[in-house]
Parts: sequence; C-alpha cells; structure tokens
Amino acid sequence: MIFIKEKLFNNIIKMTIKSKKIIHHTLKALLFFALFLLSVRYVHTYPVPLTRKQTDLLVTLSEKAGWKDPELFYIAVMSIIDLIAATLAYVAIIKLWRYYRTSRSAR
Repeated sequence: MIFIKEKLFNNIIKMTIKSKKIIHHTLKALLFFALFLLSVRYVHTYPVPLTRKQTDLLVTLSEKAGWKDPELFYIAVMSIIDLIAATLAYVAIIKLWRYYRTSRSAR
C-alpha cells in the first residue's frame, strides 16, 4: 500500500517537472514570436514608399542576386532582418534575465 502511494507520488512529481518544462519552453517560444511580431511592425519601413534611388538600388540588387521579382526580394530580405532583430532582442532579454536571477540569488 505504501509502495503504491510512493509510486503515485513519484509519478505526479515527474509529471509536474515535465509540465514545468513544457510551460517553460512554450513561454520562451511565445516570447520569441511576440518579439518577431514587434520587429515586423517597427523595424522595416514597408508602408513608407521607397524613393526612386532606393527603388533602383532594390532592382539592381535583386537582379544581381538572381531574383526576378524585386518585391519578393524586398520581402525576403526584410523578413531576414526582422528575424535577426527578434533573435538579438530575445538573446538580450534572456541574458538580462539570467543576470538578474544570479545577482538576486547572490544577495
């Protein structure tokens, strides 16, 4: 009887640890997704029309890169830039959080 209770208790503890890990990873993924959406909203200048010089440069660069559609090239490049910005913000937030937690536990 005691063995069954201990086994049940151990299984509950294992499930709790697994659920904490799942929640932890889910929250990290949601943080990254939110940062990516913020970078899409605030990093690139798509609503602002490009100047003639910028348009010529975009067409030239897309042709040199082998893309036939300059708009698609622009969207791909800006998506990569947004992804880089979100990654940098994510890494900075994680490092600041770790620094805060370690400095707080040292007190």
